[in-house]
Amino acid sequence: MFVIKLLKLASRLVDQLWLEAAGRQFERLFPHTEPGQYVFSQPTRPGRPNGVDFNAFSVVTRTIPGMISAAEAQALFSLSALGVGQGAIHGDIIEVGSWLGKSTVYLALGCLVSSHGLVHAVDTFEGDPSKQSLYTGPLKPGESIFERFQAGLVLAGVNDRVKAYPLSSSQARPVLKKAKVKARGVFIDACHDYAAVKQDIKLWQSAVVDGGFLVLHDYSSDFPGSVQAIDEFRTANRSFQVVVVIGSLIVFRKIARHRQKT
Repeated sequence: MFVIKLLKLASRLVDQLWLEAAGRQFERLFPHTEPGQYVFSQPTRPGRPNGVDFNAFSVVTRTIPGMISAAEAQALFSLSALGVGQGAIHGDIIEVGSWLGKSTVYLALGCLVSSHGLVHAVDTFEGDPSKQSLYTGPLKPGESIFERFQAGLVLAGVNDRVKAYPLSSSQARPVLKKAKVKARGVFIDACHDYAAVKQDIKLWQSAVVDGGFLVLHDYSSDFPGSVQAIDEFRTANRSFQVVVVIGSLIVFRKIARHRQKT
């Protein structure tokens, strides 16, 4: 009995050390940069991993409107690229809330660099009726949100790494579940009211594989409903632990099932 308790204690300690080390790693990976300046890690090999020209990519991404900061974009890229090397986390990436695709292209670049997986982009591509001028403002006359989204993927050279689902979050979940899509990372950035965020967490947390990441955007005082839903999840669940907060991104890691037992 004593040995079992000791092993459980050691397991929890390893998890805690991993989380602390991951937090320090993310702080090193994502130094504060000026808007538009993107510093990429290169997780596969020096030079241009898989022929990717990071400088050209960063120029293209500046033309794609979005609501993520440079540091947050770097975080999404690096999390997506974690599917490579020793200790690789297997599975695809699921994005819930894409708008014009700025975050999508960073997630897809991680898949491209690591030669691992696809981004399943879930969005109605209809904007928000209560804020329609915000969501359709960057569009050309006669252009739809989905058309601009697709054009951005092509310009960034990542269209082969993205599969779009023009559906609501609740409509898409059974579709991806039926297809048996498992994710090394789920990024939720859809509606930001309390009920919607709580529902999205409930819908998508089960798609994350052990060791994978659940990432939520707009964890800030500007979105109190989002903060409330995330804090409730953070307090109540035992399957995910916070790794780091970068800007208004909060990153959770899913703990292996055998380590959840007490």
